[in-house]
Amino acid sequence: SNLGGVRTSVTRASDCRVAGSQGGNLFGYRVRRCFDSLSSPFVRNSVELLVTGISHKRTPLDIRERVYFDENNLQTPVSELFARNSIEEAVLFSTCNRVEVYARAEEFEIACQSIMEFFSQYHEVPQSILKEHCYAMKTKEAVRHAFRVASALDSMVIGEPQILGQVKAAYRTALEAGCTGVYLNQLFEKSFAVAKRVRTETRIGENA
Repeated sequence: SNLGGVRTSVTRASDCRVAGSQGGNLFGYRVRRCFDSLSSPFVRNSVELLVTGISHKRTPLDIRERVYFDENNLQTPVSELFARNSIEEAVLFSTCNRVEVYARAEEFEIACQSIMEFFSQYHEVPQSILKEHCYAMKTKEAVRHAFRVASALDSMVIGEPQILGQVKAAYRTALEAGCTGVYLNQLFEKSFAVAKRVRTETRIGENA
């Protein structure tokens, strides 16, 4: 579905299954069990968490390069993003394959539009281009997406080991800049726990 031109997406438990050499149905079962147990507090509390951005799955390289933030210098842009009235908490995550904002906001649609405006203004990229490639998820789907990203289940190379360190660095930058609060702190701590369990309980990283 669309949200003001931004594609909204649902990440279902069945999407967590990785077949073949990664363990097939047993792998999928373990990942779903892990996701369900650690995402339930967010879902029960109906916290308005969201993620919006672009990734290698939907966006060509030339567009990703135009929206890329230097992952070693995220403090200034995440602070600017956090200063927007519609954003209560924020983490900005940027690699060569994805640029995403994880946020807590009172109004999902207003926050997503504000984040798109921020991308557009910061990089001088027309919103019309961003709307073609941006996706947005909230609450349960946003939580599961965060788990998938940290666990390298959403990576171009499934199981690649670098992504977790990159996520931790982006979170640490936002934390030190004062841009996170109780909800994003919990989300990322649980994401790290998921990533550890996925890596230790499955063979996901064997062929990465």
